[in-house]
Amino acid sequence: MHDVWALLALTRNYVVRRPVDGMLMDVRLLDHMPSCVEARSLATELARFLGRRRLALVTDSGVVASVVAETIALEASACGVNVDVFHGTSAALTWLEGPDVL
Repeated sequence: MHDVWALLALTRNYVVRRPVDGMLMDVRLLDHMPSCVEARSLATELARFLGRRRLALVTDSGVVASVVAETIALEASACGVNVDVFHGTSAALTWLEGPDVL
């Protein structure tokens, strides 16, 4: 999880300097599946710097990755992030590049 937090810090710094409309997070690439508590913490941190921007979470058909993605999505949504979960990058990118729905 330490690598995830370090990457999140780099991402936050990038978003602060160069505002973006959305972000794709590929949960399949995590080398450690976070617990529900860790997933909530990730969602809270994402919400801090994304605000109401879009967050596309990409997962696979695995139960653990899907539960992690859904937990992050639920928590981030409760914090005001416009978030959705996808089972492929193509659909996620289409959604991120789509018309503003806020």
